[in-house]
Amino acid sequence: MSSFGGKFAADVQASAESDSFGYHRSAVCLTRNGRLIALDAGSSGRIVWNVPVWDHARDISSSPVLKPLPDGTVEISGLEIDNSGTPPLVVDAATGEILTRDAIRDRRTMVEDATAAPVGKPTSVYYTLETGELCGKLDQKDAPLQELWRFSPSKGETIVNVTSRPPTDPVASIGKVLGDRRVLYKYLNPNIVLVTTISTAAHTATVYLLDGISGTILFSNSHAGIDTSHPIPSTLSENWFAYSYAIDSATSSASKGHQLVVGELYESPFPNERGKPLAPRANHSTLHSTPSPHPISQTYNIPEAISHLAVTQTRQGITSRHLLAVLPASNSLVEIPRSAIDPRRPVARDPTSAELAEGLERYTPVLDFDPKWTLNHRREAVGIRAVRTTAATLESACLVFAYGVDVFGTRVAPSAGFDVLGSDFNKVQMLGTVLALAVGTVVVAPLVARKQINALWQFS
Repeated sequence: MSSFGGKFAADVQASAESDSFGYHRSAVCLTRNGRLIALDAGSSGRIVWNVPVWDHARDISSSPVLKPLPDGTVEISGLEIDNSGTPPLVVDAATGEILTRDAIRDRRTMVEDATAAPVGKPTSVYYTLETGELCGKLDQKDAPLQELWRFSPSKGETIVNVTSRPPTDPVASIGKVLGDRRVLYKYLNPNIVLVTTISTAAHTATVYLLDGISGTILFSNSHAGIDTSHPIPSTLSENWFAYSYAIDSATSSASKGHQLVVGELYESPFPNERGKPLAPRANHSTLHSTPSPHPISQTYNIPEAISHLAVTQTRQGITSRHLLAVLPASNSLVEIPRSAIDPRRPVARDPTSAELAEGLERYTPVLDFDPKWTLNHRREAVGIRAVRTTAATLESACLVFAYGVDVFGTRVAPSAGFDVLGSDFNKVQMLGTVLALAVGTVVVAPLVARKQINALWQFS
């Protein structure tokens, strides 16, 4: 009834049980003084529950990891209080209650009975840094870790960043339809890893794209004249990647500034042509042969430094993915449309009619951040260290949560709200029209029946 009064769904307090749009998700946060807090993402950060993790608040000396589980709990691992080991904690995401081992076992048994599938650890690949090398290890249920490969950077280089595709990264289309109706097939490998290395002495940065199963180098790109004292954030999603770095004018011919690199991966440079399939036969293994992608990339000069990058996520992957960037100089979070950083934008020429049909514009080396891209508007988001995104129930919506010194949350619609009625839709008029049609049907029905009976008598 509130919708007929002109209120939006976001303005109405709703619980998780009555949230049909999936806006009221809980963001579980762990503070440094040992408190666990759940914030309602759809109610302006309303505190759902706030509980102490330990009896006495102390500083956390490690970097704990919060992991949501399918049984509605959150597991907190990697805790160390005053350098003393602490076993993982499991918390009920709905109430904040710290569960005992018996409660955890009973809950997971109920989920297994309901879904007819065990709630356990899936087969996955972990990436760890050991003595300056990136090591890929296979983690299987009830089996020890198995080392698959090791990546050693070149002499003088140090690994500073490792980025993989999000665990939930649905793909709605295996190809990009061009303006002339031809198709460029995407290079879709769920196991790719983006590794960033720097050389402080040479002022260089190198980005490697690895296959996470075999350790094969699929693509690499080096940049000279880099200010290695600045962070080099990166992100990876579907078949595209992005990273940013700062230029050192003392060691480079270019002026001091910041650049953003965006690239896409395709199976072949030619439309309607497939590359080598990732698994052509049943006995094929990516451990022995991995097809190489065809990369396309472009570089943009940006007005501010970027400290963190992320990508929007939706439920089915139909909605366009936008790039999220944290700007520490202006304490803001911006949403960059994919069309503005599409690496297929034509260079040194105007786009053709087919390219215009795709929405491609002429490439310009400078990318200005449009004020309309700023998500926090007049608010300042200070000290943002990371950005988390998750899909809502509606395909058009994505929930964004940024945290650090400040905590900021919002909801974005990269392709607009194509699956929900607009705010200007007149619900009262629609209801009146339906009632008028219903009344008209009741009134006219006897007249039509009488006319049909009279027609039968005339013919008889």
